[in-house]
Amino acid sequence: MRAAIARFKFEGRADLGRPLGDLLARHACGDPALARSDVVVPVPLHQDRLWERGFDHAVLLAGAVAGGLQIPLAAGVLQRERATAPQAGLGARARWANVGGAFRVDSVRQHLLEDRRVVLVDDILTSGATASACAEALQAAGAAEVRVATLARAILGGLPRSGAAAAG
Repeated sequence: MRAAIARFKFEGRADLGRPLGDLLARHACGDPALARSDVVVPVPLHQDRLWERGFDHAVLLAGAVAGGLQIPLAAGVLQRERATAPQAGLGARARWANVGGAFRVDSVRQHLLEDRRVVLVDDILTSGATASACAEALQAAGAAEVRVATLARAILGGLPRSGAAAAG
């Protein structure tokens, strides 16, 4: 899983979005809490990072999850309003400081979240800082509940050696 995610994100392998997304979608469909969700939201990249990569890995994963759960994908409703340093290499405290207040909900599309159960999708959950910052913004915009689906759960400092499924 470590190698696949690294290739996907850092080597421009957008083609890995489909199989990785399908893996995550299968897990999401088998998780009762995720299966009762109303909308899927990807963790957003900042525009600068999107331009560097050429694609948004979380949108590709979230699209597969939305398709598997047969619920809407709300890409773009959650936005990263400021560029943040990459979380890799940062300790837990620095990760929380890095992403604190970095996310906001697009007020024009806020209605897509109101009283909805949201599945927040990202590739890896490490300290929980990014997921928490996103959940805070989503709940402030009216989301009733936020659950997180990821390809892997990492220990601070790297991904686990064994393949990981999703964290729900």
